[in-house]
Amino acid sequence: MKKKLNCILFIDDDEPTNFLNRMTVEQIDCARHVAITQSGQEALDFLMGHRQSGSTEDCPHPDLIFLDINMPAMDGWEFLEKYKKLPREQKADIILIMLTTSLNPDDEKRTRQIPEIAGFENKPLKEPQLERLLEKYFPDYFSHAGPDTPKLSDMPRKTTVSTHYIILYHTVFNDNIGREIVL
Repeated sequence: MKKKLNCILFIDDDEPTNFLNRMTVEQIDCARHVAITQSGQEALDFLMGHRQSGSTEDCPHPDLIFLDINMPAMDGWEFLEKYKKLPREQKADIILIMLTTSLNPDDEKRTRQIPEIAGFENKPLKEPQLERLLEKYFPDYFSHAGPDTPKLSDMPRKTTVSTHYIILYHTVFNDNIGREIVL
């Protein structure tokens, strides 16, 4: 790994999913900051706050955004409409991925028609999934110099949570439609 991303932003109202997503990013140790907003409006405020304050400590500019579709008040689609209207410098070099439990094929088809969206992924975010996205969209950060260079998936992981806690947590985590998520 050459260097870490500045910030990964998750826009999702589901706290258990946010916990798992943060843990995945921390395990791979690929970003200096992980920001979580629980609504589309909160995410817009986060993005605009960076421009207004100019502070990268309080509100780092995200390199990667993961956006949920189904959220109360402002869903992912509504967020995208407002995101498109942000000043160009607020969106510069941001990769935006839909990260959702939606099994509706129309949602995936719709995302392919929106140029701001780079991909469509199912949540919760898992390490191989994140590694694939990092290697695809950030090759300068996560490229392989040659056959002797270890792949991102072969690099040591940062251990942040005990296995016992994950197993206990697994027993209570369900997706939006009542199915148990197997990690």
